[in-house]
Amino acid sequence: MSSSIGSELCKQIEGYGPKKLLMADRNESGLHDINLQIREMYPHLETDELLCAVQNRELMNRLFSAHKPGVDIEIKNIGLRPGEKLYKELITAGEDVMQTQHKDIVAPNTDHHKAIEGLNALVEAAMAGDGLTIKQLLKEMAPEYTPEI
Repeated sequence: MSSSIGSELCKQIEGYGPKKLLMADRNESGLHDINLQIREMYPHLETDELLCAVQNRELMNRLFSAHKPGVDIEIKNIGLRPGEKLYKELITAGEDVMQTQHKDIVAPNTDHHKAIEGLNALVEAAMAGDGLTIKQLLKEMAPEYTPEI
């Protein structure tokens, strides 16, 4: 969230004079950033971050009824923000993968001994300050990595 949007949100929130501010979002870093900004601007205001799917109306109703706010606030699902994804890709296209028990989940097909050997070689090259070897080792371990050698 940009700082100007966060600042405007902080001003609006402070205008209500809340004792505690509950913030819910599915974007962990965005939620944390706005919490830091609010704490900086209003250190007396108690805040609580809740990482959850805000479009889940039942969950939001339970959350707000548990805290019994004195002011009704309209909840809007505004959709994805620019650059936000619904999922995280931990495996890149073309990587060797194996199927897991769940039909939608795959795992990297990795030789763990080879990976540990590669990491040890990287540590040795780093300790020796050998940047060229580090780049070569990274290229071997991650073929999509394109260092300027």
